[in-house]
Amino acid sequence: MKYFYLLAILFFTGCASLPEPTVISPVAVDDPQVEWQQRQARFSNFQAWHLNGRVSLRSEDDSVILKVNWQQKSQKIFKILLSGPFSSMLQLSGDGRNVELNDGEKSVYAPDAEILLFEHTSIRMPVNGLRYWMLGLPQPGKLFEALELDVAGRLVSLQQDDWQVNIKGYQQYGGEVLPAKLMITNHQLKVKFIIDNWTLPSSTSISSTAATPG
Repeated sequence: MKYFYLLAILFFTGCASLPEPTVISPVAVDDPQVEWQQRQARFSNFQAWHLNGRVSLRSEDDSVILKVNWQQKSQKIFKILLSGPFSSMLQLSGDGRNVELNDGEKSVYAPDAEILLFEHTSIRMPVNGLRYWMLGLPQPGKLFEALELDVAGRLVSLQQDDWQVNIKGYQQYGGEVLPAKLMITNHQLKVKFIIDNWTLPSSTSISSTAATPG
C-alpha cells in the first residue's frame, strides 16, 4: 500500500456527501456569445487568487472528502493544501519547474501535479484542468468540445482532456460571478467541488452563502 494513500484512508475519508451551496439564477443578456468572450478575456487575466472549498472524489472502490485551500500565485506557481479530520494535511506545490507533495515529514517530486498526487496517494484529481474550470474557463492548450453556455453567457458544460465538466451553479463573489459548484467526471472518477470563498486580484476575501459541512 502506498505511504500517502494509507494517510488518506486514515484521515481523509469524511462525510457521505457535501452540503449544497446556494446559487443564483442566471440573468439573460442580449448576446451570450459576446458576454462569454468578455468573461474569458477578463478571467484569463486572473493570475493570482486564493480559494477555500471542499471536494468529494468517488470511484468504484473509494470515496474521499477533502477540504481544499488553493493559492494560485502566478500562472505556474501554486500551493494546494488538502486536509481532513484530526488536522491531517498534504501540501501540493509547484514552482513552474517541479511539483512537490509534502505530508509534513516527507516530500516527493515530479514534473506533473496530477501524476504526483495519484502515484503517492491514489487520489486522482484533475489539478491541471481544475485551475481553469473553477474560474469557468476551458483549460488553455487543450482541445475541448460540447461547450454549452447559459443565457448569461457563462460556461455550463464542456468535455476536455477526457473529463466531462458541468458547472452546477454560480455565486456572487463581490463584483464577480464565479462557479460555486462543479461536477467533473470521467469513466473512473466523479469529482464534486464546492467553493466556499475566493480572494480575487485586488480584492478582499469573498465568501459565498454555501452551507458549512456538518
